[in-house]
Amino acid sequence: MRQGIKQPYLDDLVTASAIDTILKHQPDLTLIHLVDMDSMRHAHGVQSDEAHAALKRHDLRVGQIIQATKDAHVYDDTAFVLLGDHFQIDVSKMIRLNRILRIVAG
Repeated sequence: MRQGIKQPYLDDLVTASAIDTILKHQPDLTLIHLVDMDSMRHAHGVQSDEAHAALKRHDLRVGQIIQATKDAHVYDDTAFVLLGDHFQIDVSKMIRLNRILRIVAG
């Protein structure tokens, strides 16, 4: 299922592992980090077809995890917190501050 560390397979494995854990063990706390969308944005651009497809996969994965809590009869006692580490935009120019500071400090 994992196929190395390539996406979307890695997040598919993480999701399947979380679902299995929820169903079998009903843990008090589950933390997972899904990186498919971030990886696609970095590799192909924020508004790329790949990034949009990753967002759809992300939505499906979250839905599967929510369904697992329902199937494990812990949904009513579960709080879901979804966080993003940052937002990004496509850029066409880069400022290399270290070069500028090296010239100024000279």
